[in-house]
Amino acid sequence: MLSLASPDGGHHGLGLGPGGGAEAAGTDLGFRILSGSGERYCLGFHRVFGPDAREHTPCPQQTTAERGYQCGRCFSRDDLRFMHDVHRSGVAPAGLLSHLAQEHWLYVTTFADGASKVGTASNLRKWHRLAEQGAVVARYIASTGDSSAAA
Repeated sequence: MLSLASPDGGHHGLGLGPGGGAEAAGTDLGFRILSGSGERYCLGFHRVFGPDAREHTPCPQQTTAERGYQCGRCFSRDDLRFMHDVHRSGVAPAGLLSHLAQEHWLYVTTFADGASKVGTASNLRKWHRLAEQGAVVARYIASTGDSSAAA
């Protein structure tokens, strides 16, 4: 079952099987953008409370994204914005620091266009992380006691 979020914060399920029913192995999933405007809308922000506790809040303004996938207001409220610099600065909210202090895995992914990426994932989310990447091929190559060793 695919869960879709609506702009008002509600969620509804979408069956992926034949006729929109139950999931079926091997079902293809894709999307296309119907609007010709090319605008990207803010996806909101995350608060991280600990190793296995986080909360996503949809953009309260439902506005256009200014950088990446967020408006400026949501970016400034997003705990994950510290993720890529905390190993240098040591600056991050307490919940994110506790998340980063758990076991992490280093991975390499390759995409359909031939591009490759190196990334990290927490032990709790490592299989979800690969699915989120949408890679054609992915492999975990090392594990570490915390994220700073993998950075």
